[in-house]
Amino acid sequence: KAGKSLHWRTRHAARAKSRAVAAKAAAKCKPPVPIKGPVVCTIHAEYGYRRRVPDLDATVAASKSFLDSLQDVGIIVDDKQIVKIIATHQKMVVPKGEKWPGITTITIEEME
Repeated sequence: KAGKSLHWRTRHAARAKSRAVAAKAAAKCKPPVPIKGPVVCTIHAEYGYRRRVPDLDATVAASKSFLDSLQDVGIIVDDKQIVKIIATHQKMVVPKGEKWPGITTITIEEME
Protein backbone atom coordinates (compact mmCIF):
# COMPACT_ATOMS: atom_id res chain seq x y z
CA LYS A 1 0.00 0.00 0.00
CA ALA A 2 1.51 3.26 -1.09
CA GLY A 3 -1.35 5.72 -0.69
CA LYS A 4 -1.02 9.48 -0.37
CA SER A 5 -1.44 9.29 3.41
CA LEU A 6 2.08 7.85 3.70
CA HIS A 7 5.28 9.89 3.72
CA TRP A 8 6.72 10.34 0.19
CA ARG A 9 9.84 8.32 1.06
CA THR A 10 7.73 5.37 2.24
CA ARG A 11 5.60 5.56 -0.92
CA HIS A 12 8.72 5.68 -3.10
CA ALA A 13 10.23 2.62 -1.39
CA ALA A 14 6.98 0.66 -1.72
CA ARG A 15 6.66 1.52 -5.41
CA ALA A 16 10.31 0.65 -6.08
CA LYS A 17 9.87 -2.73 -4.40
CA SER A 18 6.67 -3.39 -6.35
CA ARG A 19 8.39 -2.44 -9.61
CA ALA A 20 11.33 -4.76 -8.88
CA VAL A 21 9.04 -7.71 -8.12
CA ALA A 22 7.03 -7.03 -11.28
CA ALA A 23 10.20 -6.76 -13.37
CA LYS A 24 11.41 -10.13 -12.07
CA ALA A 25 8.09 -11.76 -12.99
CA ALA A 26 7.91 -10.01 -16.37
CA ALA A 27 11.46 -11.06 -17.28
CA LYS A 28 10.26 -14.66 -17.54
CA CYS A 29 7.86 -13.65 -20.34
CA LYS A 30 10.18 -11.36 -22.28
CA PRO A 31 9.90 -11.67 -26.07
CA PRO A 32 13.12 -11.84 -28.14
CA VAL A 33 12.39 -8.33 -29.51
CA PRO A 34 10.43 -5.64 -27.64
CA ILE A 35 6.91 -4.91 -28.92
CA LYS A 36 7.05 -1.61 -30.81
CA GLY A 37 3.41 -1.00 -31.78
CA PRO A 38 0.35 -0.07 -29.74
CA VAL A 39 -0.75 -2.60 -27.12
CA VAL A 40 -3.83 -3.53 -25.13
CA CYS A 41 -3.25 -4.26 -21.46
CA THR A 42 -5.60 -6.49 -19.49
CA ILE A 43 -5.38 -6.32 -15.69
CA HIS A 44 -7.18 -8.79 -13.45
CA ALA A 45 -6.73 -8.53 -9.69
CA GLU A 46 -8.03 -10.98 -7.11
CA TYR A 47 -7.89 -9.68 -3.56
CA GLY A 48 -7.11 -12.13 -0.79
CA TYR A 49 -8.23 -12.73 2.75
CA ARG A 50 -7.31 -9.42 4.39
CA ARG A 51 -8.60 -6.94 1.87
CA ARG A 52 -11.91 -5.66 0.81
CA VAL A 53 -12.14 -5.07 -2.91
CA PRO A 54 -11.22 -1.43 -3.64
CA ASP A 55 -12.69 0.74 -6.37
CA LEU A 56 -11.71 -0.35 -9.87
CA ASP A 57 -9.78 2.88 -10.50
CA ALA A 58 -7.65 2.10 -7.44
CA THR A 59 -6.86 -1.33 -8.91
CA VAL A 60 -5.63 0.33 -12.11
CA ALA A 61 -3.59 2.91 -10.18
CA ALA A 62 -2.01 0.18 -8.04
CA SER A 63 -0.94 -1.61 -11.24
CA LYS A 64 1.10 1.36 -12.53
CA SER A 65 4.39 0.03 -11.18
CA PHE A 66 3.72 -3.29 -12.92
CA LEU A 67 3.07 -1.50 -16.20
CA ASP A 68 6.24 0.57 -15.79
CA SER A 69 8.26 -2.60 -15.29
CA LEU A 70 7.20 -3.85 -18.75
CA GLN A 71 9.36 -1.09 -20.19
CA ASP A 72 12.20 -1.70 -17.70
CA VAL A 73 12.44 -5.37 -18.71
CA GLY A 74 12.13 -4.74 -22.45
CA ILE A 75 8.71 -6.25 -23.19
CA ILE A 76 7.58 -2.93 -24.66
CA VAL A 77 9.68 0.03 -25.82
CA ASP A 78 7.68 2.71 -24.00
CA ASP A 79 4.70 2.61 -21.66
CA LYS A 80 3.04 5.21 -23.92
CA GLN A 81 2.36 2.26 -26.26
CA ILE A 82 -0.44 1.14 -23.93
CA VAL A 83 -3.47 2.59 -25.68
CA LYS A 84 -6.19 0.56 -23.99
CA ILE A 85 -6.53 -0.91 -20.50
CA ILE A 86 -9.16 -3.50 -19.65
CA ALA A 87 -9.42 -3.96 -15.88
CA THR A 88 -11.39 -6.38 -13.71
CA HIS A 89 -11.16 -7.28 -10.06
CA GLN A 90 -12.86 -9.46 -7.49
CA LYS A 91 -12.59 -10.91 -4.02
CA MET A 92 -10.63 -14.17 -4.09
CA VAL A 93 -12.52 -17.27 -2.99
CA VAL A 94 -10.35 -18.61 -0.18
CA PRO A 95 -10.96 -21.98 1.50
CA LYS A 96 -12.00 -21.60 5.12
CA GLY A 97 -9.03 -21.35 7.44
CA GLU A 98 -6.50 -20.52 4.69
CA LYS A 99 -4.92 -17.12 4.08
CA TRP A 100 -4.05 -16.24 0.51
CA PRO A 101 -2.68 -12.74 -0.18
CA GLY A 102 -4.16 -12.31 -3.67
CA ILE A 103 -2.86 -12.19 -7.21
CA THR A 104 -2.68 -9.73 -10.11
CA THR A 105 -2.45 -10.95 -13.71
CA ILE A 106 -1.40 -8.60 -16.49
CA THR A 107 -1.67 -9.56 -20.15
CA ILE A 108 -0.20 -7.53 -23.01
CA GLU A 109 -1.45 -7.96 -26.58
CA GLU A 110 -0.15 -6.12 -29.60
CA MET A 111 -2.89 -4.34 -31.54
CA GLU A 112 -3.22 -5.00 -35.23
